[in-house]
Amino acid sequence: MLGLETSGKAFVNRFFEPPLLLLVKAQCWHRLRQRKPPPSARLMPARASLFPKKVLGVITLFAFYSFVNVNLATEPLAVGAVVPTVPATDQDGNEVDLVEVSRNATVLLYFYPKADTPGCTKESCGLRDAYQKFVDLGVRVFGVSMDAVPAQKRFAEKYHLPFTLLADPEGKIVDAFGVAKRNGHASRQSFLIRNGKIAWHNGKVNPEAHAEEVLREIERPSP
Repeated sequence: MLGLETSGKAFVNRFFEPPLLLLVKAQCWHRLRQRKPPPSARLMPARASLFPKKVLGVITLFAFYSFVNVNLATEPLAVGAVVPTVPATDQDGNEVDLVEVSRNATVLLYFYPKADTPGCTKESCGLRDAYQKFVDLGVRVFGVSMDAVPAQKRFAEKYHLPFTLLADPEGKIVDAFGVAKRNGHASRQSFLIRNGKIAWHNGKVNPEAHAEEVLREIERPSP
């Protein structure tokens, strides 16, 4: 988890903060250039503006795009919503019908940013270690990320994951469930589905404690 957060902050610092810092510096310089120079400086030859208006416009657009890309948020499917019809492919290239799979069953659908990264590995291995408990409770587990099929297959084989991983490189499943994207990856969220409807949602998953949290929710008596 710490590794993922650190790498995420590094990405933001690299691609998000510099454009804004550059924009602020550019605007400050532009304002200074517009100020009336002192008499002693009026005889000096004029210098071209370091950042013409067109360049400032490009910097502004790039900074705004960076902000949207990092902070883009959508509304996840609410409890009680019906599982959407969306194409899905597992790590072996087989098609999966989530509507049919969850029609008369309980399904854990967890979204993670990227296969074989520290936080996602901890989360998936935790679910792997508790997998027999899920089986005993009649729960099917599916992981989803925006990785391609080969990456999901390598991830599953490397860590001996006994459940299905869905490849969603175009983000169709991510969008259908309203999961936010950050820097081109799905955010870490999970849904518990019962009989074709969303029964529980966690938008702030702790990868180290995810399995235990889901099991507690499954075993919690119905109101």
